Amino acid sequence: MATNVIAYIEMDAVCFVILVLLLIKGLSTLGVRRLQRLYTFMLVCGLIFFALDAVWILLDNRSTGLVSQANPQLYAISMAVRSLYWISAVGLACLAYMYFEANQKEERLSDRRWRLWVAAPFLFVVLLNIINIPTGCLFDVSERYGTYHRGPLFSIQMVVTFGYLALASFRAFIQASKDENIADRSRLLSYAIFPIPVIVGAILQMVFWQFPLLCAGMALALLNLNLDTLQNLVSTDPLTQLNNRGHFMRAMSRALRDSDASQNLYLFMMDVDLFKLINDTYGHVEGDRALQRVAEALRAGANSMDDHGLIARLGGDEFVVLIHLTGDDMALEFCRRLLSALEEKNDAAQTPYRIKMSVGWVRWSPEFGTVQNYMDAADQRLYEQKQLKAAER
Repeated sequence: MATNVIAYIEMDAVCFVILVLLLIKGLSTLGVRRLQRLYTFMLVCGLIFFALDAVWILLDNRSTGLVSQANPQLYAISMAVRSLYWISAVGLACLAYMYFEANQKEERLSDRRWRLWVAAPFLFVVLLNIINIPTGCLFDVSERYGTYHRGPLFSIQMVVTFGYLALASFRAFIQASKDENIADRSRLLSYAIFPIPVIVGAILQMVFWQFPLLCAGMALALLNLNLDTLQNLVSTDPLTQLNNRGHFMRAMSRALRDSDASQNLYLFMMDVDLFKLINDTYGHVEGDRALQRVAEALRAGANSMDDHGLIARLGGDEFVVLIHLTGDDMALEFCRRLLSALEEKNDAAQTPYRIKMSVGWVRWSPEFGTVQNYMDAADQRLYEQKQLKAAER
């Protein structure tokens, strides 16, 4: 067997092992959310693609000479391997597009019509590969010599594969350019650059076909996506899916160090009134649901503003929002929207209790000096609001 074939298979094997490790790690840490299952399916599809790529090079007569006039029975195997190779490639691209889109709006995964619409190009490629068996419209393999030939419709597979990736990248980049939330913008930019290693690898493999550079690009892209996913888990509160305290403090520190970013920057601190009573009366499971409704209300209130802000759960029933506003009047309006959004969540939930929330806020000034002083000032305002409520009861 030629040295370049051995090197090709070794590179495929390295990529395969990387994805196996990512899959094992993902299965043990990523949980059972639909998005996490979708990510797992991406890794499995990648493993299938890498395995088929290694088998492809073994059956390629230019490299090994295994397929010859003496063993034409390998024709069927060669055709099946190449069909499954392209189906897995398009399938991986389709899953990546779904993953990126659903990360911005997870409820899309429950929309059967949306899933079918997204999967339509993939299903079309599957149909073409079935039609290809008798017609050779996509590709053919010589029964006599095992030589691989592209058919007149071969480019459709390429267009669909890279179309998925390019569209996902473009949409993520556009969304990132509009999103003022530091954490969301960083995540969207990581999605936008995901296809770059894949596209570069594909272009290079057209020139250096003796090396699995496309697989290497895919492995690099999936590895980068895994690191970003783990970073999101480290930075996210598991109950509410908001930013956690550590991520919020780091993001706020960066914002305050930037003189431009700290202009008109407001910090809102809030907690749930009589939250312990909800826990004691209805149980901790219902208490968790109450916190999730508060998180949804904060998102709704922040999304109604020009700057969506940075929302986090500090712990327990304490939440914070860091947001740019035009002045104190708008800060009062923001408070009104938050409380209004919470009332809407109460009405929709129809629980035997209503969630109430106290809010304290303060505008950043260099006089605070430190992040902790800024936090303490907002906490003091929150305390004052709770004292006023207690006096009115």
